[in-house]
Amino acid sequence: DIHMLADFSRKYKIVVSTNNARRMLEHKLCTLKDARQFISDTFSSVSDFDRIVKNKDFYAGICRKMDIMPRDMLHIGEDPDHYLAVPRSAGVNALLIDRERKVQDGNVIHSLADLRRVLGI
Repeated sequence: DIHMLADFSRKYKIVVSTNNARRMLEHKLCTLKDARQFISDTFSSVSDFDRIVKNKDFYAGICRKMDIMPRDMLHIGEDPDHYLAVPRSAGVNALLIDRERKVQDGNVIHSLADLRRVLGI
């Protein structure tokens, strides 16, 4: 929802990270239209870090490039193995987004609207 992104972007930097090559990433971002204005940066594991997958070094590299500590990043992803365990191994906070409501856990949100509760906004 564009309104949520606008709200979140007032207090936080919104970053897109992917294991797609930058060319594919830019193509996908074109489909976001109005939402694109709220994304402050993008990172490709392949193009920016020479990594096929988003591993521990990928998340550490993003933190270095953004000049933040890993604990200051929140990663949200759809796969518990790749998008919870791996970012956490780098010290990054991580949440699973489960839009189908198959998982009930304290580390799960079911929509971006749930981030309001998690972030306290």
